[in-house]
Amino acid sequence: MKKYINIVLHCIIFNHVAMAQSQFGDPSVVPRIDSKASYLYENNNNTHFFLTKKTFLGKRTSGSNIVAYTQKDTLHRIIVSTTTREGMLAKEFYFENNQLIFTYQTLECFAEASLYKNWKNFKGFHGWESRFYFEKGELKYQKHNGLNSKTPVIGKTVLMEAQNIKNFVLTQLNQN
Repeated sequence: MKKYINIVLHCIIFNHVAMAQSQFGDPSVVPRIDSKASYLYENNNNTHFFLTKKTFLGKRTSGSNIVAYTQKDTLHRIIVSTTTREGMLAKEFYFENNQLIFTYQTLECFAEASLYKNWKNFKGFHGWESRFYFEKGELKYQKHNGLNSKTPVIGKTVLMEAQNIKNFVLTQLNQN
């Protein structure tokens, strides 16, 4: 009987975890793009900070905190964070040769508004995270934790969001 209960518990736990994960596309691109993103993460010589009332992340907010990283006057990485009704939303965008190659997105829920209870991040907060991998302007692979997504996110949506943020940052850099 004890063995049967353990099997049932493992099935329930596995089903709960599996429901909170989804992926779409070709996972073979991940190591190559992760390597490029890691290089860009490690090789930045200038950091730029911006605080704006503009909202870029598809949620209603009071503004955005932006950190942009450049090397030799080339924009390589942008982090945008904001507070939403659900919690802290942050997105990282990595660019190579002026094209988006990787995006990491995460929402850490407020304890009082924890809508996403299927998954916890490394800090122990409920929420979700997503990773998007691009080649030549095309979304090749995406992976989500904490979201019960049955359909993939449309790559053009992520590309347009990245382009809007990038345009804002470039405009601010040119004004300084």
